[in-house]
Amino acid sequence: MTKKFCLLTPGRSGSTTLIRAIGNRPGVALPSRDISSCIDDELVHPARLRQTSKAYEALVGRPIPDGNALVDTFFEVHQSDAFAGFKSMPARHEPYESFLRTEGLHFIVLTRDDLPSLVASFHVAKRRGTWRREGEEHEFRWRFTRDQIPGLRATTEYVRRSVELLKQVPNPIWIRYEDLVSPGFQCIELDAFFGSPIQIESPKGPVSGSSYVSGWNDFQSYVHSEMSVS
Repeated sequence: MTKKFCLLTPGRSGSTTLIRAIGNRPGVALPSRDISSCIDDELVHPARLRQTSKAYEALVGRPIPDGNALVDTFFEVHQSDAFAGFKSMPARHEPYESFLRTEGLHFIVLTRDDLPSLVASFHVAKRRGTWRREGEEHEFRWRFTRDQIPGLRATTEYVRRSVELLKQVPNPIWIRYEDLVSPGFQCIELDAFFGSPIQIESPKGPVSGSSYVSGWNDFQSYVHSEMSVS
């Protein structure tokens, strides 16, 4: 029987690195193996949902009306594989509680302890117009000032809400970004699930927003104050 999994993350936490490492294990089916446009194995990415659904419709010969049906179809296509899974974010699944109860679906949760750096990474990615990182040092430099707070609130609220939603995941394999990108990374629960070690290629260590954001202490204070709002 196929072992189904979903890597859930708020983003900007090394999820591309982790899904690539998982995909290097023999017998793991990922969306990118089916569809080249399924970038980073984000099966239900809202910007590509229709395109991805059409590709799977061609495989199974029937309509796929929404993201929930797409998830079911993906696992149907790979029911003979040893492992099948994809990467996603909590806000992409409605109703979320129902998604968490998907039969036979195991969750890997990847989060980041350093929430100010997570918010900063989102902000910089938006401003640069790219979400691709390979652990290299940021070339982009940004000075935080208090008058930027209104423009940051949507991103900060997204991160806060994502963290809350991830805490609701039942019995996940929980991984910290800070551990994932450190030399010698090992997660016993992850290795046990896949039946062999999941290793990260050339981990470079965690990146802190303090290395590319001026006014870092003020920015940290702002983020932590927003995260404490219930």
